[in-house]
Amino acid sequence: MTEIAEGNAEGNIFELRLNPQYYDFDPSGIAHNVVYIRWLEDGRLAFQSASVWPPDRLYAADIAAALTRTEIVYKRPIRLSDPVMIRVWVTHVGRSALSLALRFL
Repeated sequence: MTEIAEGNAEGNIFELRLNPQYYDFDPSGIAHNVVYIRWLEDGRLAFQSASVWPPDRLYAADIAAALTRTEIVYKRPIRLSDPVMIRVWVTHVGRSALSLALRFL
């Protein structure tokens, strides 16, 4: 369902190409608002899977990742005919927290 376009989680930028489904769009061909959240989660999980701490390794170490905030600024609609790319990068690393930024291209 997803394809890594370039980069990896250890680099500065990770990009992911998504394959949107017809049901992700409303009758006018614009992506539903809630779909953006799912796509962001797809990007986060793909980024994490390409890192040194993929989800299965976290679970095996009994480490639970908790999403504490999601904020979206809608700049333009994604249409049915648009390719959907997500760019992911780390913006902050703390002792017990990691912040990511994600952008639709």
